[in-house]
Amino acid sequence: MRAHLLKANGCVIGYLTAHDANRHRRWDLIDSSSGDQGDTLRPRGILIWVADVYRHRGAGAALMQALVDDFGCHVADVYWSTPDQ
Repeated sequence: MRAHLLKANGCVIGYLTAHDANRHRRWDLIDSSSGDQGDTLRPRGILIWVADVYRHRGAGAALMQALVDDFGCHVADVYWSTPDQ
């Protein structure tokens, strides 16, 4: 499990949780179909949260960058699970 906290002025203003997984499938959101399933180890995003007053200021992007820097991959390599997975 990976967790990243983003702080400003001594307060947590955002967090991201993820874990490393090797079972994932690409989804095409336009036609709601699934693509090939992969088995490459990648970070799987579980949850991202940013305080309202810090949204649209790059806080989410900073959290994603921290995750990919920690894992050693690109943002495009991160995939997200649905809440029930």
